[in-house]
Amino acid sequence: MPRGISVSADLRQLLYNAKYSDISVVCSDGELPAIRSILAARSEVLDNQLYSSSTTTSTISFPDIKISAMKAILEFLYTGAIGDNVLTIDNAIETYHAADCFQLTPLKDDIVLYVRETLKDSHIDLAAKLLSEAAEKMQSRIDNPLFKLLSKRVAATPLHSIRYDRLNSEALQVLLSQTLNKKDEFFATPEYGVVRYVVLWSANTVSPKALKFYDTHLPTTESIERSIPKEALSEAALSDPGYTDSKDQMTKLITPIAKNIDLSLLHPDVIANIIEPLDIFPARKLLEAYRFHSTNKIFSNDRRGLPPFRWDRSFCGNGLVLSDQGTVVSAPPTVTLHQSVRAVNCFSSPRVYEWDVVIEETCGWAWVGIVDSNEEQIDYQIFLGGQNGAWILGSNGSSYHEKLTKQHVVPSFESNGTTVTVHLDLRRKTMAFSIDGTKHPEAFTNLPDKVHPAVSLVGSGRFKILPHM
Repeated sequence: MPRGISVSADLRQLLYNAKYSDISVVCSDGELPAIRSILAARSEVLDNQLYSSSTTTSTISFPDIKISAMKAILEFLYTGAIGDNVLTIDNAIETYHAADCFQLTPLKDDIVLYVRETLKDSHIDLAAKLLSEAAEKMQSRIDNPLFKLLSKRVAATPLHSIRYDRLNSEALQVLLSQTLNKKDEFFATPEYGVVRYVVLWSANTVSPKALKFYDTHLPTTESIERSIPKEALSEAALSDPGYTDSKDQMTKLITPIAKNIDLSLLHPDVIANIIEPLDIFPARKLLEAYRFHSTNKIFSNDRRGLPPFRWDRSFCGNGLVLSDQGTVVSAPPTVTLHQSVRAVNCFSSPRVYEWDVVIEETCGWAWVGIVDSNEEQIDYQIFLGGQNGAWILGSNGSSYHEKLTKQHVVPSFESNGTTVTVHLDLRRKTMAFSIDGTKHPEAFTNLPDKVHPAVSLVGSGRFKILPHM
């Protein structure tokens, strides 16, 4: 491109060009030529470093920033954007850290968007790995949008599905501190599952022998949900070398993490018969839990946040099939008329709720929306549209409530893999929808105070419900 047409293209020609450079930026693994006046003009932090004294230096050093991240920083400072392949998932955390150091808020926002898009189709281990990198690299964690994004992504997945080597101690502390006492946010793992994961994570760090002991003697979350243990761990079990040889190391690893674990969310018999005999949790945490249960005789909640989304077998058409731990509902080809299902999740607080329904396999018109929790006459054996207490959006783009339809609310969505995001605002009693990330105007107003997510589908349809990221 000839010069003079694009400012950013012209300035890009100055990048790493020794002919025009007057300073060397020294990183932990190399150095890059740069122009001090551009750096100073674009970052107040760099301006203070470069022009704070009368002495002119030929180098400026950042020993905790790698050259791959600095290349992204310099390209942004020169051109206001980052080209393809400069920002990657491998250097995203490092680049965010550098952007934070130089107070480049627009670049930080771009990195968060890039990470969010990358995580959409990635295994949970990637989010856990990035959280570990961020927790190890950065100290500024309160109100940090990157930490919030990564914590939310990890929190939405049962911890037992994450490899132990993907989360370090700092990441576990960030995850658990950012989700503790957040009763109105989603957390997929019951608190006992948190305890078990932290214990097994610690044992995996100590030795294979320790991991084998704790994996054997700590009941799974599923078994705890079926039956609360009535007998304490035996003396024989506690004399196992896998326990005795690792106890001190286990206690040391667990103690800093335990401050963000709420043992009061465990059944008192689980605390007394499993957790306390192991003697690896701080005594203060046990005492807090016992005091809580002494004044709260009814045990009614086992998790720190809202439960994960799943469909409710008790409010489901007879022909529909639930799978994948209740997150997926399918209609076999024999279901020739629409049937419906609602989720177990009930929303009533005056706040915004968001969830995704992924149309894994489409059908003859897919319908997504909500039902009134207080409406007892809803029939899930038939189509929700036309029934009192249902507000749904169809794949033909129309909305339906009490036989009243509105056309072209959103563009039609009839492809496999379409993601319908529901935006429910119970402060304003409204609901809007996004189709594959594009949000559309409000479809419904004057909604009831208490609702459940719901869908209607017909033969060959397959819908998955999950929290919106």
